[in-house]
Amino acid sequence: MGASIGCNVHRCKLSFHFSCGFASGALLDLCCGRGGDLQKWWDSGVRYVLGIDLAELEVEEARRRYAREREKRSRWGQPVMEAEFFPYAHLGEREMEWDHAFDVVTCMFAIHYFFVQERAVKTFLRNAAAALKPGGIFLATFPDGKRILLLSEG
Repeated sequence: MGASIGCNVHRCKLSFHFSCGFASGALLDLCCGRGGDLQKWWDSGVRYVLGIDLAELEVEEARRRYAREREKRSRWGQPVMEAEFFPYAHLGEREMEWDHAFDVVTCMFAIHYFFVQERAVKTFLRNAAAALKPGGIFLATFPDGKRILLLSEG
């Protein structure tokens, strides 16, 4: 059943980006982890991704994955998607300033970590909102705690 849930999330992410017309847009991936969504963003036509994560090692892996994917797609003659990745240990602690605004801000399977304190989640959401262009979209996925409990109880 878990694989089914993952496939549905993947289809949802791709169809969302295709249907909302962000093919030439910029995407901010908060809590980007190791860059697991890079191919999805590339396949949906996103032109620029800025990935930010709390963990330096995760960011290093995201950079490696991007470099490999870029090399592979360049050989195939596919359009280039630019991407940058940076560690930032204060996502839910400090207000952030952005150099430019994004069409889409995402947080995939990590937003629930900010609910440890009301201040943390409010700061995180303010940062996400401040990064969006007017009319931009915030897209987040998070686990359903009740469903996880039901599945774990078998």
